[in-house]
Amino acid sequence: MTKHTLLADKRTITGRKVKSIRIDGNIPASIFGKEVKSQNLTINAKVFQKLFAEVGESGLVYLQISGEKAEIPVIFSEVTVHPITSAFQHVSMRQVSLTEKIKAPVKIEITGKSPAIADGLGVLVQQSDEIEIEALPQDFPENITVDISTLAEVDASITVKDLKVSNKLVIITDPDTILVKIDPLAKEEPKAVE
Repeated sequence: MTKHTLLADKRTITGRKVKSIRIDGNIPASIFGKEVKSQNLTINAKVFQKLFAEVGESGLVYLQISGEKAEIPVIFSEVTVHPITSAFQHVSMRQVSLTEKIKAPVKIEITGKSPAIADGLGVLVQQSDEIEIEALPQDFPENITVDISTLAEVDASITVKDLKVSNKLVIITDPDTILVKIDPLAKEEPKAVE
């Protein structure tokens, strides 16, 4: 598993003045946890964007704060995005213990090709795009893959209980939750004759 690290600087600017941080290509951030004192930070926007695309909200990241020697294991507990521009506005990081299990959402990634879709029988509907998992921080996957190649007919579905995951992971989400399903094609309404 790749070790992901993120550099951060301490931040004194707060309130409405944080807009200047974003203009400089950075994101205001904060860290909290049992074993660290809460503090305000800044992180590089481009570096964070690339890292977040890889690890998501559940991936373990080692935070290196400038001027401090120790790396802090964290997960991204809350990432605020601008509703119009989709630019990152703020990142909250939670310090985690490598010996204590945590609960966090993990993204679902669809793989394979469904015979039902290939034959034009129906359309794939993804009803859930993440599931909640409990595990040690270093055991969290970046995503969980769902192979749809078994979906050969309309109304076929894959639920949480159908997932095959490592025995290091405990799935918290209800086992009967449908992740993906083949819905029938929409029928055209017959045209009224005048």
